[in-house]
Amino acid sequence: MSTPQLYWLGPDGQENILPLVASEILIGRKGDAHVVLNNQHVSRHHAKLVKTAEGYLLQDLGSTHGTFVNESRVERYVLQHGDKISLGKDRIDLHYFIGEPKPLKTKSDTTQIFERSMMDLGVVLPSGSSDLEKISCILDFQYQWEQFFTPDAAFQKILESSLKISGAERGFILVREGENFGYAAGMDGQGRNLSLSHFKTSHTVVGDVVQKGAPVFMVEGLDNRYKEQASIVAMNLRAVACMPLMGIPSQADTPSILGILYLDSTKKMHSLSGLDQRILNRLGVEAGNVLERVEMIKSIEQRKRLEQ
Repeated sequence: MSTPQLYWLGPDGQENILPLVASEILIGRKGDAHVVLNNQHVSRHHAKLVKTAEGYLLQDLGSTHGTFVNESRVERYVLQHGDKISLGKDRIDLHYFIGEPKPLKTKSDTTQIFERSMMDLGVVLPSGSSDLEKISCILDFQYQWEQFFTPDAAFQKILESSLKISGAERGFILVREGENFGYAAGMDGQGRNLSLSHFKTSHTVVGDVVQKGAPVFMVEGLDNRYKEQASIVAMNLRAVACMPLMGIPSQADTPSILGILYLDSTKKMHSLSGLDQRILNRLGVEAGNVLERVEMIKSIEQRKRLEQ
């Protein structure tokens, strides 16, 4: 008798095949699951497969955003050859096969998530042609994301688009380092990479964003409480924008700040419309998704080392 298998694509597009031989297979976001899916809408312990006389039973474990088979939400379901399992709001797909699975022309879950983000953004886009250049930044990022996924490449594309929309002279992505945040990537308004030696930010602005968990946009002049801060005076800044990059750590249930998107300039930035801010916030969401995947990869690698 052929062995049942699960087939899915990882965030980098890599194919995964898991032969099902154990009596129970746990699926979820937490690192102790047999199938780890690091997505904020997948619960830590989302669902499980239970071996029965009829085959494998798929059981939802009280997930918030649901378990689906062939697009229908289920609580318990005996799987059949060729069934598609989808988890959470973003519909992360796994395929159940008995025998050898056929290669699927399916995009990675990262690409699917970004496409859904594009659809969300499309709801707020105006029909006028004046914003086409801004929208093209997002479309270009989507294309680059689909072609390859590495954290560095994604960060560079996020910075390039953010700088173009905002008119900032410099941009940095910061990542959590213990209780603080440190350099991950940098770029200037001409598209040149900025190394760690160029890394300087307003500690006050970053600190406020971390404390409040909310973005700061000061693109046409600084608020009075920031003007006299030592770091701002030293860098001669006239405009700053700073956003928290939210995500769910692999061992947690609730979102937290995984990083910071920071933009500044010695002159005024572009006047940001409501659309501009929504686009920047959308780029911030995608940067948070990148950081979630970095944490997932680290968690999987750590688990593999422990199993050796």
